[in-house]
Amino acid sequence: MGSDRGDYSGLRWRSCHLLALGLLVACVSRANADDRPAAANPQTAREVARLIGQLDADSRAERGKARDALLALGPTILPLLPDDRQVPSAAARQALAEIRARLQHESAVDSLRPSRVTLKGTFALRDVLATIATQTGNGFDTSGLDTELLSRPIAVDFQSRTFWSACDQLGTTARFNFGAVRKGRLQLVRVPRNSVALPLAVADDGAFRVAVLSAKIRPSAISQTLFAIRIGWSLQAEPRLRPLFASIAGRDLSVDAGESGRPPVDVSGAARPSLSLRPISPAAKLELSMEEGQEPLELDSDFECPVTSQRLNIALGGSLAVEMAAAPERFVFDDLAAPNLPAKRIGGVSVRLRHVEPPAGGNETAARVDLSIVYDQQGPAFESYRTWMYHNDVWLEAKNGRRILPERLVATQTEADGARTVEYNFAGVTGTLADYRLVYIAPTLITQAPVRFQLKNIPTTRAGQQGTSP
Repeated sequence: MGSDRGDYSGLRWRSCHLLALGLLVACVSRANADDRPAAANPQTAREVARLIGQLDADSRAERGKARDALLALGPTILPLLPDDRQVPSAAARQALAEIRARLQHESAVDSLRPSRVTLKGTFALRDVLATIATQTGNGFDTSGLDTELLSRPIAVDFQSRTFWSACDQLGTTARFNFGAVRKGRLQLVRVPRNSVALPLAVADDGAFRVAVLSAKIRPSAISQTLFAIRIGWSLQAEPRLRPLFASIAGRDLSVDAGESGRPPVDVSGAARPSLSLRPISPAAKLELSMEEGQEPLELDSDFECPVTSQRLNIALGGSLAVEMAAAPERFVFDDLAAPNLPAKRIGGVSVRLRHVEPPAGGNETAARVDLSIVYDQQGPAFESYRTWMYHNDVWLEAKNGRRILPERLVATQTEADGARTVEYNFAGVTGTLADYRLVYIAPTLITQAPVRFQLKNIPTTRAGQQGTSP
């Protein structure tokens, strides 16, 4: 009888779980549909068409009102904007091009904001992760977690939580940590019960996660009367993003320290003073590759510490900037054999098919494609030694859907017109160029994303001592 009740209880829980999950998926689907009102709402489409017609009005005031109204509708109307060639008026075409460029820029900037999760209830961990992936566009590699853990019921109450905040709560509850990003999926790694592998503190309320991994007091290398605190910390972007490199200045990092175990106020109720620790290298300026987000960026920062207390509690704060390749778009070239194809432009980037060398025939089945890429902006991200930034996803696609990826060796050169030409070679091409189209994925905006963080109550250890689990 007890066994029957247990089976019924388990069945009842699974039934409720599946019902709740089904309702959740329905809500997520509705939310995703609501994210694209312009494309699905005929009334919005009619309003956009009317406003575009007003871009050629006789009155400058009417034209200005139409332009402002289109901009106010936001990037969701981008799919509704007609091709410039469909607009007969030259003035309206120019206004439409400016509107499209501003909305594309706004969309690219919006893509760098933190993605968010809304979910409440008790679900198997694998279902929670699947829902987070659906809502945020960030996939997971769960091969490092066992079946028992993935099946474990987890109670969650996420109300517009950031991706990293939701993941950190799950990681603390289910004891897993985060590894590399492979093919857009974040690796999850099980943390054993007796391990101290979880971070000491995290700042996870943005699209970037800052985690303190260690904080150790050690003798100073420059003075016998001073000590130093070495803080090991990491920086990681959401898997869907493409961070290029981080710029970090020593003077933009700060540490405040107080003795561990002492209350923050004294017996009179007054706040105890904390020590502001000076960076050992305040003039240091680091520019570090973030490997396009594939690996967490790990750093060590040293601060002078004039006290010899066995343990301190510290707070780490600061700011840095990350150069981002944002808002990737597909550039598709269908007619590879046509000469002098015009450039395709989306946002702040233009891509042109500069040269195509077809397969020679016989046993030779390699094709060469040269693409010319021009960004409106310039700056550090476009320096010659960063040519890898132009090496984006690209493939030849046959009519049956078969993809041919390029060889690993890629050549890049700068042209007289300021464009960067990238040469791709494709092996295993059969038939003629008319059987294929070229697809190139390029970010449409290169911009800096500011990262600001504040982490408190970070416990320190003496060098050589084992840290403690939070």
